[in-house]
Amino acid sequence: MWFDGKVLLKPTTVPSRITLAASKKMKTRNLFLISLVWFHFNISTYSQITSNPFCANSPTYESIELGFGSYRYHVNWFKFDSAGVYDFSGTDIIANIYGSTGIEPIIIFKCTPRIQDTTANADTTGWSHCEKVLWERIHDSSLPSPETSWFPGDTIAWKNFLTAFTERYNGDGVNDYPGLVHPFRVYQLEVEMTRIWCTNNNESFPDDYVRYINMSYRTIKEADPNALVKMAGWGSIDVHLFYLNYIETDSIPINQNLYIQRHHLDTSQQYQQNLNNWLYIFENTDYDAFDIHCYGLAEHFPGRAVGLKSLFDTAGIKSLWALEGGGPFRYKAEVFNPINDTGYLSPQLVMENAAYVIRYFVGGIGSGFTRLAWNVGPEYDPWGQEFGDLNLMSINFEKKPSYWVYKGLASAISNYTDAAPITNGLYWDNENIVGYRIQASSHNYIFIWNLIDSASVTLKGINKQLIYPTIMGDSLWTEIILNSDSIYAFNTSRLPLIFEGSMVPTSTEEEFYKYELIMLFPNPSSNILRLNISRCLKNGTIIIYDNLGQSVRTFTNIYGDELRISIENLPDGFYHLIISEGNSYLGYKKFVKN
Repeated sequence: MWFDGKVLLKPTTVPSRITLAASKKMKTRNLFLISLVWFHFNISTYSQITSNPFCANSPTYESIELGFGSYRYHVNWFKFDSAGVYDFSGTDIIANIYGSTGIEPIIIFKCTPRIQDTTANADTTGWSHCEKVLWERIHDSSLPSPETSWFPGDTIAWKNFLTAFTERYNGDGVNDYPGLVHPFRVYQLEVEMTRIWCTNNNESFPDDYVRYINMSYRTIKEADPNALVKMAGWGSIDVHLFYLNYIETDSIPINQNLYIQRHHLDTSQQYQQNLNNWLYIFENTDYDAFDIHCYGLAEHFPGRAVGLKSLFDTAGIKSLWALEGGGPFRYKAEVFNPINDTGYLSPQLVMENAAYVIRYFVGGIGSGFTRLAWNVGPEYDPWGQEFGDLNLMSINFEKKPSYWVYKGLASAISNYTDAAPITNGLYWDNENIVGYRIQASSHNYIFIWNLIDSASVTLKGINKQLIYPTIMGDSLWTEIILNSDSIYAFNTSRLPLIFEGSMVPTSTEEEFYKYELIMLFPNPSSNILRLNISRCLKNGTIIIYDNLGQSVRTFTNIYGDELRISIENLPDGFYHLIISEGNSYLGYKKFVKN
């Protein structure tokens, strides 16, 4: 089965509709627990289905429906440790939620020491630069996050805290939290180092950061050898990999409006120092997984994977994650107008947003990333107003087509067993066409798109095409049953094509059963649909189905390539149109009657 709302579009069958009543009940049952975690412990969350790559790094009440399985829990040292007396009451509640719901916490340790006085009138005379930075961030809302980390002045106290925390939740039966059901396994050291770690006026950087990471890594692993410890939140990765020629493009954005070329970076002393620091840190620290922040530019996933592995993991033993991400929000990341505080998007951006979810996850998985994130709920701060349109829900929390695309995609390939790119030249000869195979359970999925232009591909061996929602208000995926022995021609574009089956190379000498190019307009329409077909129909048939898969109109004995169809008497809603000729299926279109 595909997922909730499956519709089989075959003229001879009436499809079934499947509901997730159990999931909805589960959502209601766990709503209080999720809200308790978010509002009382100020954590950032992301949904993740078991151990699969589908994550969403923003708090949302829809997380259960999407397969909510994990959230990030920030542990600031000074909030837990008071002169060696540890307050684990909040984390115990997190462990209880994990035990009762299976929602796994990802623990983020931040070495934020306790400063002498946090009041607004504190006398900061004699304080270190880092202490002053933390105090300023606490009291100035215009500055970044109030957490500021630096190398611990008392390394024994820091290691004792890490040991006590890890041993309490490692599940080895020694000094465990009495209510522990599932042990904590994933730990992260700091987040967004360039933003959080105190580097200004810090002559010890980056050596102090390397010493801190290695000391913390070894301490956690000694307390729990089964723990996975990762460094995360690294921004500017694309810029570094672009400069080092792993990402092949002429220029790359460093903010929403500014694109730079390699020669600009060659002459920037600040950038060269940042690059050297980044290389030094990753070459000299211990960690089990890379975790980068990744917003937009899905086409860069192959370069990211190759670059990170080539630079820092020639043995191929470290996982690649991107547990904070979303987008795209830059022009060359295929965005049209992301700034929209009303919560309503243009139809073109709605369609692009839905398609980008597929390109992001499939491109990431196919390139070697094992976990990826996507923003679910929009934020109301300037960041959210600027980029929130590209999350799975609009600013007024309406579920967009990308929400249902995410859900359907996750339900299909979440527990994949193999993923790989399709080599150019095997089924098509066009470097602009991108293809991936993903094996999940007994299904073999094929994803194809074209970011540069529009080009045709001929495919054989496919038995099904999957159509995802791209219109506001639509939540259904639909299926078109195909004949795996036939050869079909499809037009590739920025909107990914999804198939099931095992493709085999086709011969140019074979006659192929062509998937015709069909243009339907206007869409939406209130009375008349116009159809332009790339060939002239002879005794054709058109059947219109409603969104429940029921046939509502049938037109037979059709001739011509330019058609007008009256839909004036149809109720408002979503519909599916199938065109056939004799026993040959020619094409499919989805439209809206308003």
